[in-house]
Amino acid sequence: MAAINLSVGAAARLLKLRRPANRQFEHYAMSKDKSHTFFSDQKIKPARRPAGARTVREVDHVDRLNGPSWSELVRAGPPELQLAEHIDRHDRTPVKPRPMDPQPRTLILGDDGGPSLSYAFGETSVVNLMVERCNEHLKSHANLHVLGVEDITRYSAIKMATISYEAPNGSFPPHVDHCTDGSLVYLASLGQTANFTIKSPSMAEVRRLKFRSGDILIFDAGSDASILHGVVSIDEAAPNAPTGALATRFPVFRNHRYGVQCRVFRERQR
Repeated sequence: MAAINLSVGAAARLLKLRRPANRQFEHYAMSKDKSHTFFSDQKIKPARRPAGARTVREVDHVDRLNGPSWSELVRAGPPELQLAEHIDRHDRTPVKPRPMDPQPRTLILGDDGGPSLSYAFGETSVVNLMVERCNEHLKSHANLHVLGVEDITRYSAIKMATISYEAPNGSFPPHVDHCTDGSLVYLASLGQTANFTIKSPSMAEVRRLKFRSGDILIFDAGSDASILHGVVSIDEAAPNAPTGALATRFPVFRNHRYGVQCRVFRERQR
């Protein structure tokens, strides 16, 4: 398996590294502070590959170049503060005494007492904007194919849920999503930095990364993709974690990390 990190600002370089023969990319990540992306590949039918002589297997280096935050990267998309305000406005999680050993907690956001909020295609919300700006970025760099779908700019609905992790021991065991509805996950991180792991069937080993506030990971949530992912711990030492407007506006982020999972349902084929 080969994984590459490239500056999303270096569009020309990114476009030269086309998908290799017989392969597609399983997941795509956009990083806020270093503005880098990485891809993972797996076998698919040869007929689906685009033209291109270079393969990711020829790339054995990592580029980490300074770049804009994801909100700037996706052209005036919603910043972290707006997403946090949206979650806070809908948060109906009961306030309880802090347990001795706090575990990750799913916030109650729905009016019906459920954990999730739903959004229709074309709805004006910070969640829709985040997803659509990410899609626009992929499309502008000719990378819509990385998720193996014909057109991800059109979708039927989004369902958003949020899990809160307390630093430093907040964790979530490695797991695979087993969705059968063809949905994709756009996973955003807010607040403290997570020590995150991800592995696809084609990867030789688990990839470990710092999932910082503002980073977004996009992956196939289906059983066939078998994307193994999890949170090892919360990194209190990360320089961007406890400071800034986010923690000032919402003190919870001084020692917590939110994993904001947006499940995007693809438009049904007619």
